[in-house]
Amino acid sequence: ANLALFLPYPVLCGFFSSVGLSIWMSSFKVDTGITVQHFWGSEHRLFLVMKHVPSIISGIALYFLAPKSPVYLIGIIACTIVLAYSTMVLTGTSLYEAQALGFFWDENEVVMSPQEHRDYPMHVWSHGFFEKISWDAFMNGVPDVIAMGLIYLIRCSLQAAALKRNLANYLRNKDAADAAGSDGQPSFVADKSVKDDKQPKRRPKDVLEVLMQFANTQFVTAITGGFAVLPSIGLSNTFVKIGSERQAPQLVACLLVLGCYLSNFRLISFVPKCTFSSLLVMASIDLMTNWFIKSFQKIGSEWFVIPFIVLSGQMFGVLQSVALGVGISTLVFV
Repeated sequence: ANLALFLPYPVLCGFFSSVGLSIWMSSFKVDTGITVQHFWGSEHRLFLVMKHVPSIISGIALYFLAPKSPVYLIGIIACTIVLAYSTMVLTGTSLYEAQALGFFWDENEVVMSPQEHRDYPMHVWSHGFFEKISWDAFMNGVPDVIAMGLIYLIRCSLQAAALKRNLANYLRNKDAADAAGSDGQPSFVADKSVKDDKQPKRRPKDVLEVLMQFANTQFVTAITGGFAVLPSIGLSNTFVKIGSERQAPQLVACLLVLGCYLSNFRLISFVPKCTFSSLLVMASIDLMTNWFIKSFQKIGSEWFVIPFIVLSGQMFGVLQSVALGVGISTLVFV
């Protein structure tokens, strides 16, 4: 869990900046149906840009307003749905036509037929499972799977590393806050400590223990053909600021996923694509702001490693770019 302590800070910044750019590229593909690389070869570039603009606007609004209150987050998400259907009413566009234009997912894209369920089972002990695997596609996806696992591991280790590095500042700020709360007068610290001693104290969990709980959950759901709904150890700080890691938001998220399952994911075909992609845009802006823009004043001469990792990540892959970034940072440091 201390992996982040052994990686140079510019490499971490470049790594997460590259992830932020990849998330935005994913949001672009959600809205337009094509990748950024194929955008310039398209004949309908203006129409594709117009399809992505609502997500950009909503994502920027979410980035600035969502941390202030969860109400803004819910309100903006609801507005994307209301505005989409209002535009359809004003222009006389049916849901079928909007799906054909790519503003909504078609039902065939999100709903699996019973025959497809039988032909493509999701658990490893089904009959003929390994015969139906495209091993070429499997091997093509291995680097991305390793990269995503590394991202998850680094993200988890950053919390432990940051706490260790800033423990003294945290304690000093806590003491200052306690002093400010008492208006400079001596507070009853002794009485509080006596009261706390009478109550049983819970042993704080180790970071590795938490990671093992997540790993066990993912392992069990993987072999049974599902996916884990994990607590929000995400890339974006915005969801942490609004308290999405608490029990109530996590329970609501589980209920929403359950509702999608019970409806065979037909509910998704009634939600505009910009509703989903705006959240990706928000996460992308969050990552690029924290790891790319704000790091310029902290790093100094080594900052050029960050855009190099971002560019190489798009050209060669995330894992290769991290290796190159470690090498360049080492040369600069020496």
